[in-house]
Amino acid sequence: MTAESKLLVIGYGNPGRQDDGLGPGCAALLADFIKQEKPCWPIDIDINYQLTVEHALAVSKANAVIFIDAARQLSSAYQYSQLTSSEGNVWSYHIVTPGQCLWLAEILYGKRPEAYLLAIQGVQFDNFEERLSDTALCNLNKAFQFLLIQLDRLLY
Repeated sequence: MTAESKLLVIGYGNPGRQDDGLGPGCAALLADFIKQEKPCWPIDIDINYQLTVEHALAVSKANAVIFIDAARQLSSAYQYSQLTSSEGNVWSYHIVTPGQCLWLAEILYGKRPEAYLLAIQGVQFDNFEERLSDTALCNLNKAFQFLLIQLDRLLY
């Protein structure tokens, strides 16, 4: 994260498992959008398969963080919610939740940024295929438009 960065966006999931790639897909769309339309936005983007304890350092350096992930069984195309830190046993495995990542940033680095989860509804997760379903693509577009509004709010 650069010294000027105010916001961190972490898109995570496995693009090789169909709609599980919604998080990385949304983060990649954002990276392209910023490059083309808003190069002055102080946003760092991280695209990864999963959250790990190592993400706590980057989270601790941000004023605000948006985690983006695929979801199942939402009642709408996407859901946006504020996160709280949640203590958990993160020392015995390599995958952490967004809440645990916030908790680690707080206990290890003394920082607790404002944080949100953008969950995007997917429907196909069971096959090994790097392709989003038509439903997921539609939901991704809706969630991305919403994300741009939220970023503008957080930055200004």
